[in-house]
Amino acid sequence: MDGWACDQFPIYDHFRKFDENTVLGLMDNKDMNDPYFFILKRENITE
Repeated sequence: MDGWACDQFPIYDHFRKFDENTVLGLMDNKDMNDPYFFILKRENITE
């Protein structure tokens, strides 16, 4: 295998804890005009 796709297009991810169930994320690379913001929320799973 000649390297990973992410080696050719490095992406920088930044995460900040918002509260116990939420994380704010930011994805950026040198080819993007603007960063991409996203929110990750914990899913409550009961069995």
